Amino acid sequence: MSWDDKTLAEAAATAIILLETARDEDLGFEEKPVGLEAYTEKGAEAVRAKAARELAIRTLLHLLRKAGGREA
Repeated sequence: MSWDDKTLAEAAATAIILLETARDEDLGFEEKPVGLEAYTEKGAEAVRAKAARELAIRTLLHLLRKAGGREA
C-alpha cells in the first residue's frame, strides 16, 4: 500500500492530534475558565477530558487497524 504525500501528511496530522488528545495535552482550542468558574467546572471538565481521551484512543486504534489492512 502506497500513500501519496497529501494523504500521508493528513494522516500524520490526524495522528498527532489524536495522540496529544490521548495524552491529555492542551492543544489550545478551549478557553480556560478564570476565577471561581475554574473551580466549579473541574468535575465536568474531568469527565469531558476522560471521554475525549477514550475517543481519541479508540479512533487511533481503529485507524491503525484500517491502515494495516485489518478492518475490525
